[in-house]
Amino acid sequence: MAMYYEIGITIDGVESCVYVDTNATPVDSWKQAVDHVMTLAKVYHPQLKIEFDFIKEYEIENEPKDLGYIFQPQDANGKEYLL
Repeated sequence: MAMYYEIGITIDGVESCVYVDTNATPVDSWKQAVDHVMTLAKVYHPQLKIEFDFIKEYEIENEPKDLGYIFQPQDANGKEYLL
């Protein structure tokens, strides 16, 4: 199972929520997700005060590894062929 995190941060008094999905972001734990978000916030806003507020954690399905082609036409016999 993959994980999905909602991370609440405050940047210079403005509350915000950042979403991290382990299918799309190279993190393995909630701590890495928080570190990732805080690092990005500091890179984008180096002069502003950044505070960690909260984290919510959810289990989600893994992304499929092999979906094949999105559209695979079939001939009259049901046999797939590629364009």
